[in-house]
Amino acid sequence: MGPDARSAEESFDEFAAFALPRLRRVAYAYCQDWHRSDDAVQGALERVYSAWSRVRSGDAYGYTRTTLVRLLVSEGRRPWRRHEVTTDDLTPHEHSRRSAPASTGHPPPTEQELFALLADLSPGQRAVVVLRYFEHLSVAETARTLGCSEGTVKSQTHAARQALRELLTDPSEQGAPR
Repeated sequence: MGPDARSAEESFDEFAAFALPRLRRVAYAYCQDWHRSDDAVQGALERVYSAWSRVRSGDAYGYTRTTLVRLLVSEGRRPWRRHEVTTDDLTPHEHSRRSAPASTGHPPPTEQELFALLADLSPGQRAVVVLRYFEHLSVAETARTLGCSEGTVKSQTHAARQALRELLTDPSEQGAPR
């Protein structure tokens, strides 16, 4: 292995160590499964490693995040992935009765509760919410990452916010958020 190859491998290793925790969190926010998240992050890093000579001169994290999200969305379309996902939690899930922001007198939802709410969104809505609100990307950046138009990002964001608003509404309070 020559000095350039060693340098490229070292720079990739440094990048991967830096980016791994954040990539895992993005993947988990999308799919709600740490094992699937780890597999997706590993797959994304493998793809980025094979293109590292082109990637490292630009925005390596953005390129890797795009690869990761596209991999997760694509994988979610596979027929074997459409089956019900099991968890260790034996209690029934009731996403419609989540707590809302503190301004309503209820405690704000925990990160785990927010992740559980995301599971009720469509894959497109979930991807947009993760990129816009967890990664703080603009509409244009989100569109580039997902390979869609800005209008699609805006409509998916609107639909996701509506769905989350409904999930956070307690029917007994007649339309008032909990």
